[in-house]
Parts: sequence; structure tokens; C-alpha cells
Amino acid sequence: MIEKNYLKLSNPPVGFLDLCIETYEKYKQVPWQIEMSPYHFSTDVDQDDLEKFRNFLPEMVWTVSLNLITKAILPLTHIDRKRKAALQVPIVSDPDKHFVYVLAKEDYFDKLESIDEKGEFRSGNKPEVEWLNQRYPGMPMFHKFNKKYFEVSPVEQFIPYINDTSLPHGGYHFDGAKQQPVSERWFISVSLPDRMSVSQREKVFVDWL
Repeated sequence: MIEKNYLKLSNPPVGFLDLCIETYEKYKQVPWQIEMSPYHFSTDVDQDDLEKFRNFLPEMVWTVSLNLITKAILPLTHIDRKRKAALQVPIVSDPDKHFVYVLAKEDYFDKLESIDEKGEFRSGNKPEVEWLNQRYPGMPMFHKFNKKYFEVSPVEQFIPYINDTSLPHGGYHFDGAKQQPVSERWFISVSLPDRMSVSQREKVFVDWL
């Protein structure tokens, strides 16, 4: 099986996209529940709205959130603590300025230079300490971005994608050659269950391709 860590979904259900837009309008004024970093904020939808998402998704999910990333001029390449993969739905984005990336091959992991970051993902005042994606004790969570080892993709509005979040990944916002911070990026993030690869997810989301 060919390794695949990023999957573009060009044919999502129209009703699903409508729900994502409605969720953005509903939650964008709600105080943020989670501060991922000084530039990345997130709020989980409530149970009633989660049930609406479940009606469209081809597998059971437990967490759906609205996310905002403001400045992302320097890529913060990281590994998520718990989820193996995520379905991301760009709501406010510009494919000429917003980009996401994920490690192209697992074999490249050892070629990356780690960063000694102390930033903990937090939920309120409680640090998230469980790390299901840790491959070995003391494994670094943050790495320097080296473009030759990553698959880089533009963020297209309303075009969902799945990426492997257990591998180094991230995003950046560039404004042409000036590389200046640009407009905010808003997206719906769905944490996908189980320890399935993106290649396996392709079969689950085959009707969305």
C-alpha cells in the first residue's frame, strides 16, 4: 500500500458543508475553550450539534471543534497528543496564502530537527498530559519545518481534507514574497476515531472523493 498522509475530499455532501458554515456562524463569537498556542484557538461543539455532524459522517466521531489560527508566519511543526487523524474543513481561507503540510513519508521522521518547546496543549487550566502518539519515551513533539520532507497543500475554502496528525504537521500563512502575516484562517476540525491510516480512511470516505 502506498503511504498517504494527506487526502483531499473534493466531493463532500452539500448538507455537511452547510452545517460547517452554520457552526462557524454560531460559535465564532463564543469564548474559546482551548488555547492551543497564542495564535491557535478552539471550541468544541455541544452535544446537540455533535449529533448533527454524526448524521453526515461515515464513521462515529466524538469531537468536533471550530478553530481559528491567526498569525502563522513561522510554521510550528508538531504532533498531536491523541488523535491519529483529523478531518479539516476550511471555512475562511485563501489558497494563495494559507498552506498546510504533513510529513510525506514516515522514513523522513528521523531527518527532522527537533525543537525543545515547552508549549503544552491546554484545556482551560488543565494541561493535556496523555500522549497516544508518542513512539518512544522522550520523543520530541515539535520540529523545525524543512519543506523537502513535507507534502505541502493550499487550503481551499470548503474543500475538506484528512491529514495524519500522529506525524509532524502544521500550517503557515504567507502573503506572497513579503511573507507577512495575513488574514485569519477558520476551520472545522473533526477528530477521527481509531488508529487507522489515511490510506484506510480513503475507503471509509470514498463517496467524498
